[in-house]
Amino acid sequence: MVYDWRSIYPQLDTYQQASPWVAGANGPESIFRNGISNYTNIALEGGNEEGTFRFGYTNDDRQGILPNSLIKKDIVDLSGTYNLTDKLSATGKATYIRVSGQGRYGPGYDSGNVVQMLRQWFQMNVDLEEQKDAYFQTGQNITWNPNGEDDLSPHYFDNPYFTLYENYQSDLRNRFIGRAQFDYEFNDWLSAFARFGVDTYSDLQEERKNIGSVDQSFYQKFQRNYEQYNYDFVVNFKRDLTEKINLNGLVGTSLYTEKINATLSSTNAGLVVPGLWALSNSVSALSPPSETDIERRKLGHYAQLSIGYNDLIYLDGSFRVDESSTLPADNNVYTYPSASASFIFSNLLDYTWLGFGKLRAGYAKVTNDAPSYAVNNTVSAGDPFGSTPIYFIQDTSQNSELKPETTEEVEAGLEARFFKNRLGLDLSVYKKNTVDQILPVQVSTATGFNFKYVNAGEMENKGIELALYATPVKVGDFEWNVNVNWAKNENTVVSLFEGGENLLLFSAWSTAVNARKGEPYGSITGTDYVYHEDNGQRVVGSDGKYLRTASTTEVIGNIQPDWTGGINNSFNFKNFSFGFLIDVQKGGDVVNYDMGFGNATGLYEQTAGLNHLGNPKRNSVSAGGGIIVEGVKADGSPNNIIASANTYLTPYGYYGGSSDTGTYAPDAQLVFDASYVKLREVRLGYEFPESITERFSLTSLNLGLSGRNLWIIHKNVPYADPESSPSSGNLQGIQNGTLPSTRDVSLNVTVKF
Repeated sequence: MVYDWRSIYPQLDTYQQASPWVAGANGPESIFRNGISNYTNIALEGGNEEGTFRFGYTNDDRQGILPNSLIKKDIVDLSGTYNLTDKLSATGKATYIRVSGQGRYGPGYDSGNVVQMLRQWFQMNVDLEEQKDAYFQTGQNITWNPNGEDDLSPHYFDNPYFTLYENYQSDLRNRFIGRAQFDYEFNDWLSAFARFGVDTYSDLQEERKNIGSVDQSFYQKFQRNYEQYNYDFVVNFKRDLTEKINLNGLVGTSLYTEKINATLSSTNAGLVVPGLWALSNSVSALSPPSETDIERRKLGHYAQLSIGYNDLIYLDGSFRVDESSTLPADNNVYTYPSASASFIFSNLLDYTWLGFGKLRAGYAKVTNDAPSYAVNNTVSAGDPFGSTPIYFIQDTSQNSELKPETTEEVEAGLEARFFKNRLGLDLSVYKKNTVDQILPVQVSTATGFNFKYVNAGEMENKGIELALYATPVKVGDFEWNVNVNWAKNENTVVSLFEGGENLLLFSAWSTAVNARKGEPYGSITGTDYVYHEDNGQRVVGSDGKYLRTASTTEVIGNIQPDWTGGINNSFNFKNFSFGFLIDVQKGGDVVNYDMGFGNATGLYEQTAGLNHLGNPKRNSVSAGGGIIVEGVKADGSPNNIIASANTYLTPYGYYGGSSDTGTYAPDAQLVFDASYVKLREVRLGYEFPESITERFSLTSLNLGLSGRNLWIIHKNVPYADPESSPSSGNLQGIQNGTLPSTRDVSLNVTVKF
């Protein structure tokens, strides 16, 4: 019986009462709920010889897997076409989208991420249902993790329900997307169109942290207005020069403009009144807001030409010239050509087993400009010193000598179909080189900056992609189709900016994800094990725990997979359809800080149980506890030293390194193979027969049941999805407070009148 958090809060019925030291009846999984999505779409369409119309409305209402999380979306869509004359026609489309969200909880090592607490630092005798009751009964931050009986404020972690209901995020976006186009046919081989497009939205994003949280309270408001306009004028031509030679192509010009205006404001030094979400509820005078005012423009001219000969040989070419406002005046005009050729060799062969065969080859060059205002340094306003305004330069230096970023790719392929399309393949090989990538790289702080925009060298990707498809069985009303795909990509950082050997992409503690010269993009570096020079095995110190290298820049993994693949099967029998998709990834690595910290704090099962002596691992070594890790001693002999495992310094965890080289474990211990085999999708459908639909005056009626991410058949990362990552950007390869992935099951009903 112990006096824990339940016994020290006077507001609770359990005040000053002892409780048994047992695992909580409602553990970490109990905080989650089944997310429910209701998706409804209604569409009306019609027309006559002069034109067509379509009106659609979509309502998408989603409840997240964490309490107080939801996304609501309303979409109104209207489109139509109309023939103004025999030669002139008009088309238009307008879409309004309203999206409101709440509780978009993010990953990472942050007090606002309850999953980080549950995966890394939780106390296993805490019943989360009791934490929930404590919050809803009092409305206060009654946490399992107070500073002490005399100081009930949170130490490291809030009550998770206080976090979810008091420190949540909300957002609202109103968006309009429109397009208008006029087409004119001069004759049967020459036409033109003029097109105007607009994409504009306004954002309101709010962040909250209430008084009583482990971190300082605040309220933050971010408002943004975005406008994008596209103008195009294109002339198309298509003509047969002879019976065997046909020609088609286009010439055109386009103008792209973008405007962004945003303001970020926040309270200063905390809130005065709890739960009042307003900038005026600030303890101290507000700092100047962070304001963004961006304009960019790109003017382009382009042409495309295709020549076909006798349904046998096709040649295609294109050329584009762009002028961008985000590059220096001397380097703001750039081109990107492309060319391709294909040869349909099956038209020369007369084999009954060959239905179609084509060889193809192509070259393309694509050029990108820089982010807005990456050329000249600007100043920002800071908090005034008394009545004196203060301005400062951002920590990323701009670069007035930037060049466009360019990617060149060559590709060759083979397409073939056999036995009346019962068997087919699509094979392609490629090589893609990207040079002068525009990136903010870390520089010496002696320059007055932490980062600087540079053209950062060259990256190469080369690989092979193969798709096979077949119909093994086709008998009567039954048909089985199978598709197999496989891809392997080899990536190399060929060179970096002048004098550069490594580009830091992301770092956490002593690990980092890097672009290292001569290695694949996404090298994971950190401390490694010390390996014995004779037998290559991991060496332990005098305390039986692993030694680690002094250097933190050892390569201990890479985020790039060796290959990826998948198998998709579909079966059709009369009105029934069934299919399933299996996805595979071989290789790639992740650094799992959830495991590192969770093993240190005893959350995971390998930290408990019996050792080689049959005693509890968590006993002291003198009482028969501890473990022997696999490895050798400094002299190369097998390790027989029992290492203590009764505190957070257990050899399993982040802090469990040998005291001979420090108390931290080798970072390589946190690296896991990200390979997986997944049942990605299963789908079942039924199309009602006409005998039923006609009875209810329906055109068609379809029922569908589908599931996504239903089963991880194989993985090597414990307690997490290998695909989980803090971000879709450069944070790949790090698991840190990772949100769980979801298994999604959907019932779909489609009715057409």
